[in-house]
Amino acid sequence: MDLTALTDEQLANKVQQGQFEAFDQLMSRYQEKILRYVKRLTNNRPDSEDIVQETFLKAYQNINSFKIDMRWSPWLYRIAHNLSFNFLKRLSYSPLPFFDPDTLWPHPVAPEDPNKDILDKELKEHLDDCLKKLKPKYREVVIMRHQEDLSFKDIAEILKIPLGTVSIRLKRAGQELKKICQPQDLKYD
Repeated sequence: MDLTALTDEQLANKVQQGQFEAFDQLMSRYQEKILRYVKRLTNNRPDSEDIVQETFLKAYQNINSFKIDMRWSPWLYRIAHNLSFNFLKRLSYSPLPFFDPDTLWPHPVAPEDPNKDILDKELKEHLDDCLKKLKPKYREVVIMRHQEDLSFKDIAEILKIPLGTVSIRLKRAGQELKKICQPQDLKYD
């Protein structure tokens, strides 16, 4: 049987039925995505890799609690989310995600400018600093929506909050970023 043709939920069902090789397919589909997500939440790559391993271990150990009428990705992201925030609580610091502003605010390609690399670096650092100043509840929805490209429904499911709350948090995050992130602070001569 070709496991690559199955949906995530069908693969999870196969694992529940004892076809454990189906879990390898789930891992290969989600390992990089979950690593990227955890890395942004924790800003600590070595620990991020440990959290990802623990995420898949917990998913495997609790596969029978996964309900087939649910969607796999929010269930898995929720495990990663919980483990990441538990890790951060143990370290007693707030999450400072890795932030690539090109994925959040893409900018058009301009003709080559000798100062472009310097300006790009300044802009990325500035936007990274702005995102770090957001409250964690706003920062995490920005990461999930604009960097992980998750739907509002998936974010609501992962964070276990109403769909409207996701929308409100994203709106408030945008308002806060506008206040925090003052473009005039950067010099464009």
